[in-house]
Amino acid sequence: MKVGDYVRTKNGLIGKIIFLDEEKVKMDLIEIISYRNYNDIIKSSPNIIDLIEVGDYVNGIRVDEIKNRQLRTSSYYDGYICNLCSDYEIKSIVTKEQFERMEYKVGE
Repeated sequence: MKVGDYVRTKNGLIGKIIFLDEEKVKMDLIEIISYRNYNDIIKSSPNIIDLIEVGDYVNGIRVDEIKNRQLRTSSYYDGYICNLCSDYEIKSIVTKEQFERMEYKVGE
């Protein structure tokens, strides 16, 4: 890991490393700065696309499959399959963990 890499934490946060030392990682997480221990990080990469998992939402569309660094998504609204294969095509990510924390379940 190095400054400038992207990281994904155990609880589904994605951020960019802005400082690190022997004990802690300082991350830029959506307008906040957060300190994390190294054991909180499950993945790191200079390419944000490498941190995405099946079930995450990219550009508002759920990722259904990842194959050869391509994200296969199916849009229920437009009925098409979208292949994203590079960082510059990614505008937003909501991880499956973030989605689960934010959802409201009807009937509960």
